Amino acid sequence: MPDSPTRLPEPLRTAGHQSAARLRSGRLRPSKSDALTGMIMGIVSVVALCGCYGFPFNHPGIVFSLVGLSQIKKAGALHWPGMAMTGLALSIFSVVIVIVLIAVFGLFFFPR
Repeated sequence: MPDSPTRLPEPLRTAGHQSAARLRSGRLRPSKSDALTGMIMGIVSVVALCGCYGFPFNHPGIVFSLVGLSQIKKAGALHWPGMAMTGLALSIFSVVIVIVLIAVFGLFFFPR
């Protein structure tokens, strides 16, 4: 007799059980959304720096990258910190470039 139509294939039957077991144990995988958002904000802050619009993106990029790193370290996942580290490095680089540009143009336009 063939399988009844209500019987689910093996991967679908065990997927719900595994996620429920992870919920009970409290060991969920961390979300990559904060690390990914931090990386995107870091990239946008460096790219938009050419038009002096990088300033609103670099501070949230630092915050999202740090939150993503803390979530990754808390969960013990060692294979995702690359996105968060990239976002953090690019955002900090953007802040440093903005400070240098302000200092250089300040000296250039307002000499003593």
